Amino acid sequence: MNKGFKKVLSLLMTLAMILTALPLAGVTAFAEDETHTSGDFEYTILEDGTAEITGYTGNAETLEIPSELDEHAVTSINSAFDFCESLTSVTIPDSVTNIGLGAFEGCTNLTSIIIPDGVTNIGVCAFRYCHSLTSVNIPDSVTNIDHAAFGFCISLTSVIIPKSVTSIGWLAFHGCDNLTDIYILNKDCDFYFYSNPIPANATIHSYAGSTAEEYANKLGNKFAVIEDEPVNQGDSTNPDNQVNTDNPVSSYNPTNPDNPATPDVPKTNGDVNLDGKLSTVDAKWILQNIAKSRDFSDEQFRAADLNGDGKLSVVDVKWVLQIVAGMRDGNTLESVN
Repeated sequence: MNKGFKKVLSLLMTLAMILTALPLAGVTAFAEDETHTSGDFEYTILEDGTAEITGYTGNAETLEIPSELDEHAVTSINSAFDFCESLTSVTIPDSVTNIGLGAFEGCTNLTSIIIPDGVTNIGVCAFRYCHSLTSVNIPDSVTNIDHAAFGFCISLTSVIIPKSVTSIGWLAFHGCDNLTDIYILNKDCDFYFYSNPIPANATIHSYAGSTAEEYANKLGNKFAVIEDEPVNQGDSTNPDNQVNTDNPVSSYNPTNPDNPATPDVPKTNGDVNLDGKLSTVDAKWILQNIAKSRDFSDEQFRAADLNGDGKLSVVDVKWVLQIVAGMRDGNTLESVN
């Protein structure tokens, strides 16, 4: 079955989904009809003069998407890399704000992708059928995860959805049979209850009284309460120790509990489970610690604090994923053993 046939078949299968998704989906401005070519990339020019990538003719395994095409900033990706089975790793530029319809659908060998800060929308079927995708870092700029966005990503085991996400579309994680833990940090996140965005075997971690708890009770998912929202105890702008979940962190620092932002903490190798290697399991454990569902020893905390800022945050998780994907040199980090 060639790529063109797969693409047509997929579009036919999702037509009804797209039509019902229009009120929820982040829709980019209408593009000019003319398609332009720059190297292996096809693109159209949006009304604001920026580029939306709509096609890719290359066969790279590791791909760094350019931030500009013919001096047009790349701000959107739409049905561009669907069924590019050669891809194993992709870097999206910081200029992108929209990952649109079927952007990476059917990239069955894609194991890692870093979604940059600035992306606000993850569109319909954006990563559907990415069977080899083992981890995904959703930045706190994202506000919407659309219908079937991660459908059938069967290698995902844990996902953290930041406070910024206000809606999760129907079938968003449908078919993610190995997804065991999903952390939802927005107490008022909207769910499409009638079509199970989250698989039944996944444990939902969120706050008591949240819409996530309502969802779990209604549809039968296990629910684990996050007792306390993460607090940045060392923030001088927050002297009363108020809740701060814009960038959730674990502020426990055994080496300097009164000043968790000490610059003297060494950058360490990320091997949180201390098995002598770095993997997505380590990223998962850090996420669990951030969500207050896993305690760390002193040694584990030091291993998890990759950027050496004395606290644990999604930045450390991102570093782990980048090292695993070969996008960051882990050899420069010090061992805690």
